[in-house]
Amino acid sequence: MLLVFGIIEFGLMFKDYLAVVSSVRAGARIASAEPRNLNFATDAAAQIAREGAALDLANVSELWVYKANKSTGTPVGFSDFSNCTTCVKFKWDTSTKKFVQIAGTNWDYTTQNACAGDPAHDSIGVYVKYRHPSVTSLIVKDFDLQSSTVMSFEPQPQTSPCK
Repeated sequence: MLLVFGIIEFGLMFKDYLAVVSSVRAGARIASAEPRNLNFATDAAAQIAREGAALDLANVSELWVYKANKSTGTPVGFSDFSNCTTCVKFKWDTSTKKFVQIAGTNWDYTTQNACAGDPAHDSIGVYVKYRHPSVTSLIVKDFDLQSSTVMSFEPQPQTSPCK
């Protein structure tokens, strides 16, 4: 019986892990395709909600959309989100069934660099921390699944304002 419960628990955890990874990638794709768009972060969060339909989104403990360091994947100028000035944080609102922004309005979308051919153009990151609930608590207790994705903004043609 312990082996059967272990297989079930692992299967459910793996399903949640794949859903978290898939939703983070989808959110990053949307955000990277919308440089210099006022709703880039909100659209990314909405896409995570759509793509994460297999998850209980009330268990998302952290959702960040942030200006990313290309080499480390962390917020630009910071090693984590604690003091980040170019990060937007969301939480799940169970009444509206949507992610709502709760922090981070300092990343002005008009300053995003998406110039084609500019090696210094910006990258965007999306990070999700999801609390996976244990079904039986026999094998493992509740634990966090985390995923992040960093993508470069889609380049804007030089004829349009790209900086």
